[in-house]
Amino acid sequence: MELLDYKSKYQNDIILEKEIIKKKLLNNEPIMDLLLRHAQDGQEDLLDYDDLFDTVILPYHLVTPVEAETRSFLCYEIQWSTLSKENYYYKELYLAFYILIHTNHAKDDATGIATHDLLSALVEDEFNHCEDFGTQLNLISNDPRPVDNRYLGRLLTFKQTTLNGIVRDGRVIVSGLSN
Repeated sequence: MELLDYKSKYQNDIILEKEIIKKKLLNNEPIMDLLLRHAQDGQEDLLDYDDLFDTVILPYHLVTPVEAETRSFLCYEIQWSTLSKENYYYKELYLAFYILIHTNHAKDDATGIATHDLLSALVEDEFNHCEDFGTQLNLISNDPRPVDNRYLGRLLTFKQTTLNGIVRDGRVIVSGLSN
């Protein structure tokens, strides 16, 4: 199998989930407008929503230690875990959003609300109770996360319980057993 097949056929649960998240974020106008407004602060190279992905929206939690520009970030990561050894037919998805807002953007000028709180509310509104991942996704925590003296942060964690099955080439495989 070619490496590009993993993207086109979604042969992996994490790749599939991250593609769903990417599409949901890129289609959410309030989130994208807020991020674009702050990303364009002092620079004109980011012109549309697609430019934000892999620039300020990252499908991993890693930011360059020294940023030349005052950017804010929306990062996300996924973790799957099995519920128990006795019941391996179910697993839990943990979806974490790391919101990192540069102190230059601490307050959103258009709303007067702290930007990290506003972005947190928008992400919660988009993902809490959604069923785009098969079963309902629920917010289990929304915590402030101090990062350093240049960034304000929040960590949103969502949880979902679903079948421990993946689809490969149209076949459902549950815990290594083909159906």
